Amino acid sequence: MRLLRKLHSWIGIVSSLNLLLLITTGLLIQHSQQLGLEDKYVSRRFLPSSYRLDDGPMGVRSDIVVTDLHSGKFIGKTGALLLDGLTLGWLALLVSGVLMFRSKYRRGNNNHDGEGRDNPANLDGARATQVRKSGQP
Repeated sequence: MRLLRKLHSWIGIVSSLNLLLLITTGLLIQHSQQLGLEDKYVSRRFLPSSYRLDDGPMGVRSDIVVTDLHSGKFIGKTGALLLDGLTLGWLALLVSGVLMFRSKYRRGNNNHDGEGRDNPANLDGARATQVRKSGQP
């Protein structure tokens, strides 16, 4: 279970960067008209040299760059594969989280408050009375 927790943590850290990108670009796509992204351009000096060459030397419309960042097309075929890998990471995060949650309750740890102390609200009557009388916080 420790390996699963460590794996869950690392996948979460790496995937959080992807989530931050998706949240940011998703908001920009959602509000592209209000922000006027169709009328703004991203200069070629900020873009990969092989990115959307047919759009001309001035640059690429901002809304197109944002959408391509969101979909992974910004870095070509590698981007789609990278996003597929990150999507599998999110799936692994979901599955490992559910497994750890189930494991905790199978072991009977559901009577604790998360800090190792008994929670009277989750105990049977006799044990709850004993915990209350002991003055345990």
